Amino acid sequence: DMRSVIQTLAKDLLFVVLAVLTDSTYHVVQSAATKVIQLVVDHLGCGIGPYLNNIVPALCRTYNKNDEDLKKSLRTTLEKIFLSIGEVLPKLSTNVVRNLSSAVLIPLLTQGILPINAAAESELDDEEPKVDPLSDPAEIQMLRLIYLSLTVLKGDAKPPGSLFSTMYNTMLTNEDSSLVKKCSILTWDACSSSLLLSAKFQRPDYFDGHLSLMKELILSAIIVSERDYSLDDEEDDGK
Repeated sequence: DMRSVIQTLAKDLLFVVLAVLTDSTYHVVQSAATKVIQLVVDHLGCGIGPYLNNIVPALCRTYNKNDEDLKKSLRTTLEKIFLSIGEVLPKLSTNVVRNLSSAVLIPLLTQGILPINAAAESELDDEEPKVDPLSDPAEIQMLRLIYLSLTVLKGDAKPPGSLFSTMYNTMLTNEDSSLVKKCSILTWDACSSSLLLSAKFQRPDYFDGHLSLMKELILSAIIVSERDYSLDDEEDDGK
């Protein structure tokens, strides 16, 4: 049947399709590649776990490449793939989810992603490769998967300070109505709960790094608030 065929070919098939998706700039080729990935994800189910560390960055890179001109059909397929990944995530082993979260999802959200050929170009120029921040659609998908990962891992994960910092900046710089801000708020709550659960039976200094970060974030929020307040006063005086 189809599932057994895909199971047999999955490793080599995904290697080729992900390479095509990463290298191509043509929408029709990207659309075809994502449909193949969707087929593999849907048929493998929990068997997709070992391949997610390669699939997710390729999908994020596709979002970034087409940020200003993402065709509806390609956007729909990308969303369907991430939806399927989200559905299978709670069924994967804890080790697979932990590795995906710490090695892929959180670094993508907090550090961004290398654009196509960036690594090769940096070797020629002897410079550090340029890293692009995720586009809003890719950021939303990462926040969603991190949220789902933390609900699976519960106290088995200690969200890093960089994740809190990234979400804080997202919440601070986006409108209240924006989807990326709403996702950041939900994921922030999940991170806080996960951090508290992971702290059980730990030493008192377990929170030291996070507490220092929170002090910095609160201070920066106060500074921003005071600056906005002073600007409002200046505008009123001008009137």
